[in-house]
Amino acid sequence: MKHVLELQSMLEDRKKQLKDHQQGRNLLSKQDHAKIERQVRNYSQKLEQLVADFKDEEELKEKIQHLSDIHGLDYVDFDKTGLEG
Repeated sequence: MKHVLELQSMLEDRKKQLKDHQQGRNLLSKQDHAKIERQVRNYSQKLEQLVADFKDEEELKEKIQHLSDIHGLDYVDFDKTGLEG
């Protein structure tokens, strides 16, 4: 979760830099502008991926908890398939 917060902060910082450039407050070179635009795209994509992974992990934890409650399991061993002795 810490990584998500850091990425959000970096994304907001880059967006602010682009906004400041567009409003003429802090002009960027063409090279820096292109770099920051790429970073915004990349950070946005990575953030979406992390949020989706986090949601998947939370859903998995909820399903495991539900199965544990139903079947009275103390733990789930993902290394055993149930077919092993």
